[in-house]
Amino acid sequence: MAQRILLALDGTPSGTAAVDWALDWAGRSGGVPIGLAVIPEPLIRRPEAVPIGGSHYKARRDTVLIARARQIAAELLARFEARCTEAGIPYHMMERTGVPLTEITREAHGVDLVVVGRDTDFAWRQHGADRALGRLLRYMPRPVLAVPEHFPHRGPVLVVYDGSVRAARALYAFIHSGLSDQREVRLLPARATSARATVQTERACAFLQAHGIRSELLQAGRQAARSAADTILHVTTDTAACLLVLGVTAPSALRSLLGSSTARAVLRQTPVPVFLFG
Repeated sequence: MAQRILLALDGTPSGTAAVDWALDWAGRSGGVPIGLAVIPEPLIRRPEAVPIGGSHYKARRDTVLIARARQIAAELLARFEARCTEAGIPYHMMERTGVPLTEITREAHGVDLVVVGRDTDFAWRQHGADRALGRLLRYMPRPVLAVPEHFPHRGPVLVVYDGSVRAARALYAFIHSGLSDQREVRLLPARATSARATVQTERACAFLQAHGIRSELLQAGRQAARSAADTILHVTTDTAACLLVLGVTAPSALRSLLGSSTARAVLRQTPVPVFLFG
């Protein structure tokens, strides 16, 4: 069961939704949300090309930006504290100074689950959200839940499964996170044409049932004419899922997946939070 939930606070609409999701989960599970606000001072002060004599103005600008970043961090933590207090949920707060991706990864070692807004870039607007999420997952020791701005609170869980060792680990992490939470789980083979993936998905279905989780194996053959992204998005909508587990996490596949148009389409368009581990 995910008892310690790290929230990367950033103030974006999806970041606010991530807080909503975490507090809802904490209220039902007894978990403790941990709000983390990072002041990205190294990113603000990093060297950059300036005109002759411009270093003085850059230093002054950096000082202003850092002061603003500290103010934003304080506001984020104050809003988080108010939300938790209003909901009557125990909580912890952290303020760190450093590179956001590094600080989130470092603090993740002490928690069960990391929850982030899907559309944040974690890096003072230096990178796109897709790239930032890929970089975060590359070194993340814990599962990550990426939450969109709007999402359903109830429904089954859809697991996209490719039968790989990493996919099995992702499913194992999902089971022990407790996020199944009495919901039904639907498993979709990631490769409709792979007999091995289908057999492994059947084994995964039996594994879920052995843990008391109701599960159903979906037949992907009828979706074969669709692209991978369209299939995932269509089945997510068709099953009225409230959570998507991407169990397609072969070592090199995760980075290529997150860098591909397929993954970007799924992450940008899916209406539900996405559970990632790899």
